[in-house]
Amino acid sequence: RRIAATPRARSGARRYGYDQRCEVFGDSGAALSVENPSAMPLRCADAAGVGTGPRVHSFPERFRGAFERDVAGFVESCRGGGEPLVSRADAVLATLVAEAARRSSELRRPVRLVNAKSSSDPADLALDG
Repeated sequence: RRIAATPRARSGARRYGYDQRCEVFGDSGAALSVENPSAMPLRCADAAGVGTGPRVHSFPERFRGAFERDVAGFVESCRGGGEPLVSRADAVLATLVAEAARRSSELRRPVRLVNAKSSSDPADLALDG
């Protein structure tokens, strides 16, 4: 059984910034976690718990560098400078994972991605359920 959670918190957003993270747990017990970046890389653990430095406040601040790199890479590839940073396969897979998460939330049960052709092309994946 796989479990994925994407908690978001808007309460206190003005004071603390938005809390956006992703956690995915797989059948074998493997886990993937994407945390919010801190404005200062500080982590303190003591008897009271674990604390970190202040979070990067807003969505534009948090992802500005990534968007700038994506746009610059896209422009460069349009000018004949090579392949785009984000491939067709990346876009297809991201869309399928997002749709599976949405459907899983709606149905309140896991939704698997299946590949009837057993190929490595994400375009051959489909939602099961």
